[in-house]
Amino acid sequence: MSLLSVLPELPLADFLPFESTFYGALTGIGFLIGIYGHAAKMPKLTLFGIALVFFSTLLTMIAVSNYDGPLPPDVKGLR
Repeated sequence: MSLLSVLPELPLADFLPFESTFYGALTGIGFLIGIYGHAAKMPKLTLFGIALVFFSTLLTMIAVSNYDGPLPPDVKGLR
């Protein structure tokens, strides 16, 4: 069983926002924490920043896998 086949069945996806601002901010904060931890020579803080970036990516995949709405009008793609 692959991870992608499990994602739509997770009830967590119902509670996640579908706005990109949330995930972009979470990713940006993770990068800033990671950069600060690296510059300050704090390996645990750097690891936390990297983990936050991976966690935000996972949350984004879960939220998108559960979205059933239409594409925004400015997005070109299959309709």
